[in-house]
Amino acid sequence: MDRFRSFEEQLTKPIQVLLVDDEVEFASIIAEILEDRGLKVTRVENGMEAAKIFAHNHWRFDLVISDVQMPELSGLEFLKYVRARSDIPFIVITGSIGIVASTNAYKLGATEFLPKPIKSEALLEAISHSLYCPLPKVAAAS
Repeated sequence: MDRFRSFEEQLTKPIQVLLVDDEVEFASIIAEILEDRGLKVTRVENGMEAAKIFAHNHWRFDLVISDVQMPELSGLEFLKYVRARSDIPFIVITGSIGIVASTNAYKLGATEFLPKPIKSEALLEAISHSLYCPLPKVAAAS
């Protein structure tokens, strides 16, 4: 039995993903994994380009997956930009493995944090968790 069968069964409509990574070969592999599972992927190579697309089409996307270290606008800066406008699930990926990097990502509102290289199983689990088991919203302090 395919361990991700339940993930695929949860897809009632194609999930639209904004994938942001300046490593073209890595992004191609991730996009292929997602597209093979029925997700629709829009790929961009930096945070500035992603911010422009998100500004005009944020309603189109169900999920953002972004690298941290990119030219023009970092993934964490893009995360701040997104959080000022939306609570869309946002998965941060990075080659910088460390408690500080993951803590910063979560503090800024990341849904998940995955170190590179990413195993497809871990990526699919993070997507499933982000979309179907979101963290409860914290009420603002009075």
